[in-house]
Amino acid sequence: MVILHLTMAGKLLMAIPARIGSTRLPRKPLVKLKGIPLVVRVAKNCLAVKGADVVVLTDSNEVKHAVEEYGIQCEIVKGDFRSGTERVAHFAAASPEYSVIFNVQGDEPLIKASVLERGVEEFKKYSNIEYLTFATPLNDVAFYHDPNTVKVVTDKNGFALYFSRAPVPCVFKKETASINTLALKHIGIYGFRRGALLEYVKMAPCVLEEIENLEQLRLLEHGRKIKVVTVEGVFHSVDTPEDVKVVEALLEREETDEG
Repeated sequence: MVILHLTMAGKLLMAIPARIGSTRLPRKPLVKLKGIPLVVRVAKNCLAVKGADVVVLTDSNEVKHAVEEYGIQCEIVKGDFRSGTERVAHFAAASPEYSVIFNVQGDEPLIKASVLERGVEEFKKYSNIEYLTFATPLNDVAFYHDPNTVKVVTDKNGFALYFSRAPVPCVFKKETASINTLALKHIGIYGFRRGALLEYVKMAPCVLEEIENLEQLRLLEHGRKIKVVTVEGVFHSVDTPEDVKVVEALLEREETDEG
């Protein structure tokens, strides 16, 4: 495998794909969380990352207008994209000044700058890392059985062995291991060196990616390694109206603790 762009000589980009269409939560990027649009909350957290440029990438003029009202850069990127990563790659292909690009999902309002900066540090420290993502301890057995919670299992060096919506690993011998020590809850944010991102979108989609509906499995099926950065914290994506209530309660708790 050819390693591309092993330094951070270029600029750092936090890109937030925000598609207006959503089957489970209509007009999701514009859903208000304590009065602020979801995608704007994500962008504000990204703006706190040291040295990063931030851009929201959308297919909607309405989203663009709402984001720009808060003084945040937003670009219309239209096309037949299979995932947010493909939308980010389309923008990155025309933006050669960025050597490291993060795809920060537009439905992750609880992601803090400190978490993203952990990923940036990994790129700075280890030249062999081309792709990375994030995970957190599973903690609750209910998440282990929930197909909406993506699990990841890593090797001893912190690289992903597999991602799945199924309960992995299967704890066949219950007396030998706990799921909390083996499985991690995946956080759907990805970091790429520029060359690696552009390589990803040229890879053919694979069977595991299709059946699990997990875009990162394309990399594993093509033999690439994904570094998993394990972080502590409360992370809850917004995919349903019920998630809105949960996240608003968590934001309320944060504000109370800070006060």
